[in-house]
Amino acid sequence: MKKLTFLQKRYRLARCKLAPTFLFTIILAAASTSVGVAQLISVDTPIDNLLTNNTTIIVSGTAEKNAIVTVNDNVVVNDNGNFSSSINLDEGLNTIIIKANPSGREQPLKMPIQVFELDTTTETPLNAYEFNLTNVTSAFAMDLVAEQDGFGLKINIQKSGGSGLEGVTIEIVYSNGSSTEKWKTDTGSGVAKLIDSVNNTVFINLLNSTVYARYKSSNNSWTWNSIYNTSNDGPLQLDVVVQHYMKLMSLLGSPVSFNPQIPIKSHYKGFDNDTSTYILDYRISDRISTITRNVTLDTTCPVISITPPKLVNGLYNKTTLNISYTSNDTDIAFYEVKLNNDSWINNSLNISYQFYNLSQGMSTIYIRAIDHAGNNGSDSIDIKVDSIPPTITLTKPLPDTKITTRYIELAGTTENGATVTVNNLSVHKVNQNWNTNVTLLKLNNVFTIKSEDLAGNIAEKTLYIRLGANFSADKTLDEIIQNMSVGFNRIKGYKEFNEMFAGKYVSFEFDNKTSAIINYTIEDTLWFNNINISGFSKININITDSTVKLEQSMDFGERHNISVSISDSQFGTMLIDVRESGYDYEQIRKYLLNKSVEILKITVSRDLSTTIESKIYNQSKNESLNKNESWRRNPRVTLEFANGVNVEQTDNGYKLTKEGLIAHLIKTNYAGGSTTFDLIPSKNLITADMIYSLLIFTQTTIKTKNGPLNLGDNFDLINRIAQEIANGTIRALLVISGNSSITTTTITGVSIRTEFINKETLNIIISSTSGNGTVVTVYITDEYFEKIKAGELTIEYDGKRINEADDYDDIMNIYDDNGEAEYFTTIGTNGAVVLVSIPKFSTHSIKLIFVSPEKLDNPTTVSLYKFMMFIPTLSKSLIHTISEGPKSLLVLLWWIVLLFGFIMIRKMIKKKYVRSEK
Repeated sequence: MKKLTFLQKRYRLARCKLAPTFLFTIILAAASTSVGVAQLISVDTPIDNLLTNNTTIIVSGTAEKNAIVTVNDNVVVNDNGNFSSSINLDEGLNTIIIKANPSGREQPLKMPIQVFELDTTTETPLNAYEFNLTNVTSAFAMDLVAEQDGFGLKINIQKSGGSGLEGVTIEIVYSNGSSTEKWKTDTGSGVAKLIDSVNNTVFINLLNSTVYARYKSSNNSWTWNSIYNTSNDGPLQLDVVVQHYMKLMSLLGSPVSFNPQIPIKSHYKGFDNDTSTYILDYRISDRISTITRNVTLDTTCPVISITPPKLVNGLYNKTTLNISYTSNDTDIAFYEVKLNNDSWINNSLNISYQFYNLSQGMSTIYIRAIDHAGNNGSDSIDIKVDSIPPTITLTKPLPDTKITTRYIELAGTTENGATVTVNNLSVHKVNQNWNTNVTLLKLNNVFTIKSEDLAGNIAEKTLYIRLGANFSADKTLDEIIQNMSVGFNRIKGYKEFNEMFAGKYVSFEFDNKTSAIINYTIEDTLWFNNINISGFSKININITDSTVKLEQSMDFGERHNISVSISDSQFGTMLIDVRESGYDYEQIRKYLLNKSVEILKITVSRDLSTTIESKIYNQSKNESLNKNESWRRNPRVTLEFANGVNVEQTDNGYKLTKEGLIAHLIKTNYAGGSTTFDLIPSKNLITADMIYSLLIFTQTTIKTKNGPLNLGDNFDLINRIAQEIANGTIRALLVISGNSSITTTTITGVSIRTEFINKETLNIIISSTSGNGTVVTVYITDEYFEKIKAGELTIEYDGKRINEADDYDDIMNIYDDNGEAEYFTTIGTNGAVVLVSIPKFSTHSIKLIFVSPEKLDNPTTVSLYKFMMFIPTLSKSLIHTISEGPKSLLVLLWWIVLLFGFIMIRKMIKKKYVRSEK
């Protein structure tokens, strides 16, 4: 707009110097699209190549004031330079033509000129501003001249020779009487651009050419918006230059009066015989601005289809959903998705979308496809979300019920309509209630309860059931075992002829038909598949505390007294004891005589050999024959060790290793007795022929929280302990891992009671029927092992602090040191072993105090320790009081405890303060 305004101002200045009737409007400038000239019209809407789904469209834009604007040949209102029109579209491609006529009508542009040097040898080439040079072959010079009141315009066309446009140059000179503006076409190939070959016709059109001209005056131009001079000479297209000066010299309508110059040469015939002027007509309708817009109407909506997700019984069981969809439309611009009443989400051209955090219940998913025309097609799907697994509640067995039978009922509740399985087997279910009977086939049993609801959600609950332990629906197997009390539980009818003995640490089966011990296991480590003792029958079974004892029932005639004692401890000690019965020959004869009605006569000699006379059933004759006397043979123990057990012979038996654990099979003979071993590796067998002897199996390393006990460089201590068990020096074993985890094992003739007086003090009461001394072996792991490493151990024997032995040999020499008790400590990487010697037996007290001697010698510590020792005694009294007297007395006694504690602590603080003052 600034250029147009400037040109308008420039043209007004020029017109002021012309006659008033010689006015030419600026509209002509707007008709050209050339450099420096504004357009007549511009279109704002629609854009070209528009794709739309609106059947009606608005065509709008701007045009020169008073110009006539048409849209598809329909005239629209030009409101002071702005136009707008609504048109209806047809489906498919629509071409919209917008035109602007600057004058409002077609009319000629007339400019009187004089023509000089016109060649009349041929037909005149002049037609308006178009010069036909097809047949012009000679040189010529022609001027088109217009003048008025000192202003003048001259267009000089020269041809130096040749045919057609060869040698043609064009010069334009404009003068205001004092200065001139001169333009001249480029020479050579530039002029050739004027050539237009139509039907072999060669012509020049001064108002429609692409040849360039350059500014040639020495002075600056004054009629142009941009000032031209020798340094800025263009170039400009020739038609732009010609039209520019025509505006200054021309008038719309009739030609002005004109005073021709005196010609330099006479006019030639054939041009105009009546007058010296020639009126050139140029119709401005040829310069109407035309703009075309192509608009495509597309009202067809794309088709989209959602791929349904996988449902179970019409339900979706996740809160995350990847939804996919398809469309056959090839003109999709983008897809949009939304959930329920949420906002639409642009998903570009992706054909799937991930929804997160779907709410429970019904949800609707919408997908729509939008094409480039703005049409949209949509699809939706309703999904009912149920992603909450059903709950499983257990009603049987009841919590803390001890499991002492292999047949139990599992029962509970779950979601109505859900399917329940136990270990993948269907159970009986009515509405929300379910139940099934299960068989416990081993010591530790695992049951997986699954409940699958109608949506396919699965709830899973794992039950750990250990024979002999209290039932818990929420504890792991380790937690169940940890909470078990030490001791055996007898599980009768475990199998057809078997029953199980399940303890906290040791478990085994007993075959009532063969009297064999089966699957002997210590803390899930299987040591023996089978232990069989020949002649072991008529068994009496007794369970006392942590020991189960299997004894031969000694009827008349039994020669050997056989018993098997097994301790429920981390050592899993098993004692097989074989002794002579002591019965005489008469008792044996009477026993055999009563065994069968078929026996007629039995003779027993002094060497206990027998002769039996019997009657064979259903036979008439009597026979005298020798019966099988296997009952007179010495017992043989056959031990079948489990896979993975490595066996190594020792001086007094065998060392067995498995999974980092060590156990020993040890023989010890009574006076006059013997034990003969035989190892058969190919059959995993060890046999022991026993005469008046004791066979001991014990695990000599134990499990800790950090794996099997590791004594580091002192690993041989385990073998030496086994040797001393065989020698009878060590007859008691203990394990301490916490104040609630103490296990004990005794070999023969020793009994032990243990009690934590407080958290730091363990009291061991030990007694024996034998007067011989012994060594107590204490394994310390886990919590108390950390105290041992820190030197927090003081040992008292019968209330007197004892000293540490020099070494292992010193501690095993029970009777040196003037009969004084000693202790010896070996510290490993995850546990320690403390040996305490007892020189002679009655009943003794051994206190393990997990406080260093230095701290115990501190008066403050002593007072606190005594106070802690007093608390358990008082607590016992209170417990007794609860059962014997009113609760008010209990309250009074507790106040006494608090007052006593306050006084003791106050005294300790005062003593410490006085000491610091000194």
